[in-house]
Order: sequence, then C-alpha cells, then structure tokens
Amino acid sequence: MRLVRLRIGPLDVAEVRRMAVEALGEDRCSAQFVTRLYERSGGIAQAAADLVSELKTSAPLPDGKPTMIGRGRLTARHVDEAAVPVRLTELVIGRMASLDDRTRRLAWAAAVLDEAATEDELSSVAALSADSGRAALTAALCEAVLHELGLGHYGFRMPMEAAAVYQLLAGPVRRELHGRAAETLAARRPVPWARLARHQFASGRTADWLRSVENAAREAAEARDHQRVIALLEEALARPGVGQSNRARLALMLARSAYSGLRSDQTVEVLRRLVDDPALPKAARGEIRLDLGLLIGNQVGDGGKGRVELIKSVEELSGQPVLAARAMAALALPYWPSGPLLDNLAWLERAEATAAESGDAAVRAAVAANRVTTLLSVGDGDGWRQLEQLPRESDDLRILQHSARGVCNAADAAVWLGECARARERASCWRRPRAGDPQRGRLSEPDLRGYGAASGPDDRTVGGPGRPGPGACGRGGRDAVHRG
Repeated sequence: MRLVRLRIGPLDVAEVRRMAVEALGEDRCSAQFVTRLYERSGGIAQAAADLVSELKTSAPLPDGKPTMIGRGRLTARHVDEAAVPVRLTELVIGRMASLDDRTRRLAWAAAVLDEAATEDELSSVAALSADSGRAALTAALCEAVLHELGLGHYGFRMPMEAAAVYQLLAGPVRRELHGRAAETLAARRPVPWARLARHQFASGRTADWLRSVENAAREAAEARDHQRVIALLEEALARPGVGQSNRARLALMLARSAYSGLRSDQTVEVLRRLVDDPALPKAARGEIRLDLGLLIGNQVGDGGKGRVELIKSVEELSGQPVLAARAMAALALPYWPSGPLLDNLAWLERAEATAAESGDAAVRAAVAANRVTTLLSVGDGDGWRQLEQLPRESDDLRILQHSARGVCNAADAAVWLGECARARERASCWRRPRAGDPQRGRLSEPDLRGYGAASGPDDRTVGGPGRPGPGACGRGGRDAVHRG
C-alpha cells in the first residue's frame, strides 16, 4: 500500500479573488477589497470563505456606494470592519483555554502587537522575564497558537486570529499591553511611527500619539505616498480632543498632501471637509480655502465657485497679509467668468497695498507679475512698461519664478491679441540653474520655442473663447499665488 502525503498550502490572491467573485459578484470586488481579504485571512481557505460569508450577510455595509446595478462596491475598509467569523472565534477560544497563565499573556501580547515580533519583544510586552518568555513562546508554538512567521519572528498565522484574541481582552489589560507595546516599538530603529502611534493612542498617551502621527505623515510625504499621508491625518483629525493648534497644523499638512497627490476631484473633497470643520482656526481655514478656490477655478474648471471660495479666503486671511495678497492677486486676473473688469482692477489695487504691507519681496513679485498679466490680457499697453520693471536678477528664486511667469503670460497675451511678433520678442522661460552656473540668479535669454510658429490669433493650441492659450506658465493657475 502506497502512502501519499498531500500538503495543502494557503490560497494565493487570484484564488481568493475567484472565491470572492463567485460569492459576491465581480462588480462588488474592488482590487483593494480582494487584497485586504487575502491579507486578513492569510489565504486560509476556510477563513477566507467564512469572512466572505460574513461580508455577504452583514447589513448594512459601511458607506456602501451604489454601483450600476445598485449594490455596494466593497473596499478594504469593509474587510477591516467585518466581525471575526464565529467559527474562527470558537477555535481560538478553545486553543487559548488550554494555555497556562504566562503562555496566555504572551499570546495576548502577540494579539496587541498584531505583527511579527521577536522573542524579546513578545516577552517585554507580556511583562515576562527572558526565561519565562522563552518557555511561554515554546508552549504557544507547540499548541499552534503562534507560528514562526520568519527567522526569529513570531505571531498569529493570520490577522483575524489576532483580532479574535484581542476582542477577548478586558479594557484595563488592553491598555496596559498597548503601553508596553509603545515602549517596545519606540526602541526599534527605524521607529515604525504609524504602528507606534496606534499603541500610544490605545494606551491614552495622546500627546505622544500626535507626535508619532505627524512623524509618520512626514515620512510618507517624503516618500511621496500621499494617500498614506491623507489616511493618517484624516483619521487623526476625526479623533475628538485634538486641540486647535494641533488641528491647524495637521489640517495644513493634509491639505498640502492632498493638493500634491490626488486627482482634482478627490482633492476638492478633502479640502472641502477641512474648510467645513468648525473646530479649525479661522486662519488655517482661510489658507486651505485659498488652495480650494484656485483648484476649483483652474483644475476643475468652475470659475464661479472658485471665485466665491477665494473671496471667503480673503476675509479669513485678514491677519496674514502674505496669503491674503496672493488670494487678491488671483481675483485680479480677468479669467473668472463673473464680474466686470473694474472688480478685477479693484482686487489688483488691494493686492498691491496688502503685498506692500506684508514686507515680503516674493509676494510683491507675485502681485507685480499678476499686474502685467491683467493689463496685457485686456490690451492695456501699460502692461509692457510694467513688464520691463519685473525683477530680472535676484538671489531669491521665488522672485525669478514670478518674473518668468509674468514674461510667459505677457507673451501669451500678445498671441491672443494678435501681436505675434511681439510674442516672439518677449517670450522667455526660466532655465533651471545648476550649481556653479554663471547665470544662476538670472532670468535666461528669450527662448522662442512654442511661439515662433504662431502666425496669427487663430493659431491657438488650446481652443475655445476665454480659455488660456499657448504658453500657460501659471496664468490664472496656482502659480499665480505661488506659495514658495
């Protein structure tokens, strides 16, 4: 008689996806949902099937958005918020009941850490000595409660097992374990700021939690993982008890990341939630509203609504002349589809007065560039004289960027006015200087590319009345109030 041993391993992502699609329908199974389903179940077929069944029968699903056929599309958050299946909970409870006290404490520590951890880390969180921790870990491995997940690292085979144990813990025990977990993770190098923040919050260390959230968001921003930044900061801002100064700082960090890393429609949603937050200080709300107004008017293309937000931001930024001047300078540009030209010119005068009051040379340069743009866009020849007065040399690159924008916009306006020879004469661009470049700190000589082929006002590369023409170097865009 021949004996054949068949070892069945966990399912892969594709197999988990097939299981989910068969039970829930392809239209409901987003890629994020399938990935998280696989991660949380560990690819264990029975666990995945039970979790799918839990998701199928639970109602209502959180934030379920209707799809074309009227059912909710599932996301990773639905998996995270689903209850641990009863079958798995009963299995874990049975295993835990057979453990002695110190082994049970080690399993609790593993559940709170909820990641692969070393023997020393598990012992530290469980408050066990090295010898007791080693004995408890050995027992937990023998009872198949914990598993070796990598060389010298141990934990539950799948996150749902950890969740099943975690939900058995009494509140004071949980808090104490999270406190020791925070101390343990703070000693790691590099520090896992996001995980550390979770343990600090759960142990009641609010000030430490906020610092760790900021550090985690800063690291994610440096890695250009803006979705991660947004998730961290939105979660933090949703917590009660975040003071106004902290709230303002986190909100501004969130707004910058949303502007840099999301599609325009997603960014509008994030910024809208921030400016609608009554707990946010007025100045911070105004700074975010400035970005919101520019985004709606320029990228989204709804100039009327964008203008409304910019006007509101001017009021909210009354104590910040640098930002207020930039909002006014944007309102001075005659591209918004509402209000007479006199309104634009009035905003221009206010912007110049506010910029002078600010004492900031960069914002004065920004407003000067907008004066050139405004005048030439309506055919006022004084704009050419103003153009010649823009700074052409400076140690502050922000000033040269604004001058370059003014020159580009002047050439753009000349094309729209049919003065193509003048456009070719005036067109310039900023050449990024290199270290040691003798031209560093100067605006480059005219570069005629993009204008030399234009022979008349009908040779526009961007069509439609009222739309920006060729040479859009920030004309009416966010660079019109460049934040430096």
